[in-house]
Amino acid sequence: MKYSVETDKDNYIVSMYDDPEGIELPEGFDFAYMSCYQLIEGEIVLDQKKLAETEEEEKKDSELFDLKKKLSESDYIFAEYCEEILGLDNALTWIADIIKINLKYLTKYSELIKQRRQWRERIKELEG
Repeated sequence: MKYSVETDKDNYIVSMYDDPEGIELPEGFDFAYMSCYQLIEGEIVLDQKKLAETEEEEKKDSELFDLKKKLSESDYIFAEYCEEILGLDNALTWIADIIKINLKYLTKYSELIKQRRQWRERIKELEG
């Protein structure tokens, strides 16, 4: 099948459509990475460097998404904690109650709290 292609200023493909008068696609052409191909002297050529950069960016974006999802899925713990603390109403036992609540959450969720800290650090690294 042949295609007509539209390119940007650097001759990277931005769009294409069926055209019997167009250009033949190279073997193994990957539409998912169409923007990594350039039109050079009438031929479609894969820019391996741009492909590697694009794949790396997709990998980074995927990892960011996963980490943010994990944080989001565990946010409920901190909402519960805050509700418990803010729900305290006995001024005479308030400090002791806070200590008990802290111990309960630290015991139950210490590993998750460490994980969340690591996830946040990794997100900062990935986002630069």
